[in-house]
Amino acid sequence: MNAVSLSKEISKLHSNAPLIVWKHFEKFCEIPRPSKGEARIREYVIEQAKKNHCSFFEDKIGNILVRVPASKGLEDKTIVLIQNHLDMVNDARPGIVKDYHKDSVIPFVDGEWVRAEDTTLGSDNGIGACLAISLMDHQAEFQHPELELLFTIDEETGLTGALQIDVQKLGVKAKIMLNIDTEEWGSLYIGCAGGKETRLRGNYKSEVALENIIQIKVGGLVGGHSGVDIHRQRGNAHLLMLDLLKKLESQQEFRIISWEGGKAHNIIPREAQCVISVSEKNYEKWESVTKEWREDFLKILPLEDQKHFFCSLEVVDKNTVSEEQKKSSLSFNEWKDRLSPLLTLFPHGVLKQVLKANKDQTESEPQALVRLSNNLAKLTLKNGNLEILSSLRFMQMEEGAVYSKLFSQLSQIFHLEIVEKVGYPSWAPDFSSPLLKEVSQIYNALYGAEPDHKAIHAGLECGIIAAKIPGLRAISFGPTIVDAHSPDERVNIKTVEYSWEFLKKILSSLK
Repeated sequence: MNAVSLSKEISKLHSNAPLIVWKHFEKFCEIPRPSKGEARIREYVIEQAKKNHCSFFEDKIGNILVRVPASKGLEDKTIVLIQNHLDMVNDARPGIVKDYHKDSVIPFVDGEWVRAEDTTLGSDNGIGACLAISLMDHQAEFQHPELELLFTIDEETGLTGALQIDVQKLGVKAKIMLNIDTEEWGSLYIGCAGGKETRLRGNYKSEVALENIIQIKVGGLVGGHSGVDIHRQRGNAHLLMLDLLKKLESQQEFRIISWEGGKAHNIIPREAQCVISVSEKNYEKWESVTKEWREDFLKILPLEDQKHFFCSLEVVDKNTVSEEQKKSSLSFNEWKDRLSPLLTLFPHGVLKQVLKANKDQTESEPQALVRLSNNLAKLTLKNGNLEILSSLRFMQMEEGAVYSKLFSQLSQIFHLEIVEKVGYPSWAPDFSSPLLKEVSQIYNALYGAEPDHKAIHAGLECGIIAAKIPGLRAISFGPTIVDAHSPDERVNIKTVEYSWEFLKKILSSLK
């Protein structure tokens, strides 16, 4: 199915689906919108503003604010800001070649879900943006205050748009903000993690490759979002490769020609490959050790990882490896004394978590909440150079500072340069917020149930933007999205309908 037929297919299966939202999402799938490549999708937003006779403003970095006039008689009500980001994480299944600046996403209906063919879907945060755009089309069909629709750029690679937003240039007046970038319908989010990227890089002592060359691959893992999925304990391809190489080193010494894997700082790495050289052919023994290792790991990997997990060894024609690579192999001593211990000590996964409170506890946070984590995201070893990229997330800056110090110590111990990207702040949760209480009452009146109140272990733009607009109160919600940042990403169709109803009800009911 191509993007053009998506809304028609949904309309056949879901009579109450908001087709205007899905029609806009078709365009979002058709138009490439990688981080730092949002020019065409920005043009689409501006086109929709002009079509609906809404004024719009742009700042220097590329953020857009569209102003939707208030319904007659509601001009004096509090202005509401509705915020989403335009970019998406691009990733594809192994063997799928995509030019993310030129190629469209191909969505299709899979029962109650919308997915994409072999790539990320971009429902994060495309659906939220399309819900906001649809308000322009329906502005005369329900009562609402003046609306400011804010579309930021480059959220996925460091929240650049939010960090560099010029609220004066955009003319922001709102004192309430609705962010539609969370991924669990039925939950209202009132806090998020802060974050920081860290790179360790440097040179290593090189030796000439040995006679026999073998390529090792580890993959088929689920991966996922390094914030919202980190607590699921999914396999990290680099750490699995590390463990396998430790098993293989007992058979004979090797030299590492290259090691590559990982897509981005916010994706748990699903695949890794390592090319090594050995002096003696001992392929059958190595294959036996690898098979045994795989069987052992299948016992401890999460069930979702077990389904497609693989590891393979393949003899490589030495003529396919460049002379530069052959001359710049990582020596066995460098492996044993430097790389192996570095990766063994490198933190990955949940580092601190608050357990869900029960009636006998006095825990102030009403949910299980990951407070601190790190994602060992990318590793590149090639031609004498090593680089490791990781993403640290924290609910308090002080918690993250402990691990920033650890990375600094690791860089000194293993003689590497450390480069830390300027981070972004967390959004401190306030579970006593009057806005949270009011929106919860609206939800209860609409659906006859109480929403969950949560903070999320991912980077939302709410805290950054709120810090730039004194007195701004914020809350976040959205439809159910599963496995964002991976080719298994999918959005639940029914919860898009619920999100559309809820959004309009909030805007017509806020006091």
